[in-house]
Amino acid sequence: MDRRLLFLPTLIALIITGCSRDKSPPPTAGAAAPVKAEMRAPAVSSSDTSQMPAAGPAMAAAPDNEAIAAQQQHALAARARADEVRRKALEELQGATVLGAFGSPGTQSGQENLFGSAETRDQNPLRTDASPRLAPQGTVPPSTAPLGGGSPIEQRDAKGGAAGRAILGGGASPSGPPVAFKAETPAKTVEDESNCDVVEVLYGTDRLAGAQKASDVGHLLLQFLPTLLVAGLGVGLVVIGIKHRNWLLGSVAVTGLAACLLLGYDAVDEVLSRLRGANHQGPRYTTDRSPDGRIEVGRCEVTIPHTHVVGEVETPSVLRLEITEDVCRHLVLQKTERLANPKFYDLLRQRVKQSAHRELFVFVHGFNVSFEDAALRTAQIHHDLKFEGAPIFFSWPANDKFIFTYPADETNVAWSVPHLKQFLLEIVKESQAQSVNLVAHSMGNRALAAALREIELEMHDQARLFNQVILAAPDIDADDFRNNIAPAMQKTARGLTLYASSHDEALLASQFIHRQPRAGDAGEGLTVLAGIDTIDVTAIDQSFFGHSYYGSSHPVLNDLKALLTGAVPPRDRTWLSPAERDGLTYWIFQPARTAAAESASQTR
Repeated sequence: MDRRLLFLPTLIALIITGCSRDKSPPPTAGAAAPVKAEMRAPAVSSSDTSQMPAAGPAMAAAPDNEAIAAQQQHALAARARADEVRRKALEELQGATVLGAFGSPGTQSGQENLFGSAETRDQNPLRTDASPRLAPQGTVPPSTAPLGGGSPIEQRDAKGGAAGRAILGGGASPSGPPVAFKAETPAKTVEDESNCDVVEVLYGTDRLAGAQKASDVGHLLLQFLPTLLVAGLGVGLVVIGIKHRNWLLGSVAVTGLAACLLLGYDAVDEVLSRLRGANHQGPRYTTDRSPDGRIEVGRCEVTIPHTHVVGEVETPSVLRLEITEDVCRHLVLQKTERLANPKFYDLLRQRVKQSAHRELFVFVHGFNVSFEDAALRTAQIHHDLKFEGAPIFFSWPANDKFIFTYPADETNVAWSVPHLKQFLLEIVKESQAQSVNLVAHSMGNRALAAALREIELEMHDQARLFNQVILAAPDIDADDFRNNIAPAMQKTARGLTLYASSHDEALLASQFIHRQPRAGDAGEGLTVLAGIDTIDVTAIDQSFFGHSYYGSSHPVLNDLKALLTGAVPPRDRTWLSPAERDGLTYWIFQPARTAAAESASQTR
């Protein structure tokens, strides 16, 4: 049984007990007799008789049987009074539950009620305000009524019970302040946290959902077993090599110790991942492919703290001695929920309708990005852009072992092309959106570019289905992009923008592997084509690897906002200045103009 359901009987018992004690005489110093002695008609002192009914003196002088009969009558009268008090308490409690807890007409702003004080929340349409589990079935409190007629979508907890309602409508805010409800456990959750916003993002993926990994101490320690074995073997080889002065054996031992460091890093990463995902609700998607490329769709709840800095994805850092997630300081993926296709597209249509321009964007992540990371980045971009429409991401089977899994990810991203194409066409068909925008990063550009190319080959003149397509740091062969990919992509969208940087170390590594320049690299190999707005971000890219500026750079986010929300052409974006190459115009970020534009934006 849910522990919250014990609240009502416990509170009733406390009220009844308090009322009974108020009507009974206080215990004397020697009144510690067992309960069974009450039926024996003990001698009653004069101090006790002062608290008894008028028949008390006669009872004291009467024989034992008369005293017992009178005492039984007194007990019956007391029980009747207790029943009356219980009935009144139940009526008062039911009135408080149905009216006071959910905002009765007499509730004022800031008024205390049965479940806590009222507080005013943001009117972010993508925010989830959880309803109490004590709510009667079919009852929607005024503070969480659908905005503008949107239907509430019932959320389900791990046991399948009603855990709350997410409001998906749009329009005027409801009257009466919402009520804050305390969490079931001391841990910070979406339900009781007032220091964060909750953003819901939709997803599609062709990855396989796996079981929750064990996070007990024994399973966590097992992650370090390979590291300890390799370390022991390496130390043994070092000792033998030094003893016999065998430098070849010593070199092998040193290599083994270096491998031990890598295994230790991987073990620590796995342990931290299990600890941080222990409270995550819903399926956890692995790097394995789904059977027959089946696409699963659903929704994610991500909390964003009020201390969030634009461009940052705040996550726990071992350097700051942060092991677990804190919703007051970090972006946290709280819940993942799989949805059936009809329910998913119903939800998507509601999200689109609540935006002024009936818009959405689909984000396709890149190399070395997990499902969880993609959800956090999508929520961060949506939040920082203040995008009104629906945020969606498509997650393909990306590994997280850096360069060691790069070839496998190249195969996986190619395998995901037909699935991404199907997903995009379904969104265009079912969402009823007037503006469908696409954003891809790094290796994700390969899947998006190939999917758009196939759409153009199939639909020809009807292929212009998308509004803006943004290619951020595309890890695509530059020559292949110029000659084969870009001409087809231009026929599928109203606008095509390419962001490039000469400080992108990840693309430099890719160029070293493939021995060919990449489309997202600036400098001498900058890709400039007619019909594509190429933007060089080198001057304002301050990130460590220079690869994630699309979401971490405040100036680039401002540029994306102007592009997605207003379709402002580059010539009208004052922080960009034109330049020419081979008779074609491209655009360069100007740091001074960018700073001035950011200052003006913050002032507004």
